[in-house]
Amino acid sequence: MSRIMDELKRRVDSQGITVYRLSQMTGINKVTLYRIWNGKADPRISTVEKIAAALRLGVKKELKPK
Repeated sequence: MSRIMDELKRRVDSQGITVYRLSQMTGINKVTLYRIWNGKADPRISTVEKIAAALRLGVKKELKPK
């Protein structure tokens, strides 16, 4: 899961999206996102899917670890 989250973080950063904005885009509480971003919590699959959907990414295809 960490490779997928690393890729999501990279894409969020490259698009200049803040955690606050990502929270608005996904409906995920910003505190939850901060905890995930700082490695203090492991995301659920549904959380990963929401983040990927907000970034218009497919979890299976575009985030597949290399």
